[in-house]
Amino acid sequence: MMPIFLLNRIDRKNYSKFRRDILKIGFDMHQYSVYIKCCQSFEVGETLIRKVENALPRYGDISLITLTDKQFGNIRHFWGAERKHNFSNPGQILLF
Repeated sequence: MMPIFLLNRIDRKNYSKFRRDILKIGFDMHQYSVYIKCCQSFEVGETLIRKVENALPRYGDISLITLTDKQFGNIRHFWGAERKHNFSNPGQILLF
């Protein structure tokens, strides 16, 4: 999750750059302010964490969580009253 404070034009510009950077790294937007990326291994996930950390704006505040493929596969996603299918197990995933 990315509660980056957007107080002025410079903050909005920094947020936009950060968002572009994480999309270039390969993250996908799962829902508003929640981005996900599947990783083949824990080591690849650690590399991605360092890249995200380097891209973070000065006043950015993000949280990162690493899930196993089984944990990610157990996510239940609801949209309104309709139940969506569970996600397929993609391997290791990094979610923030």
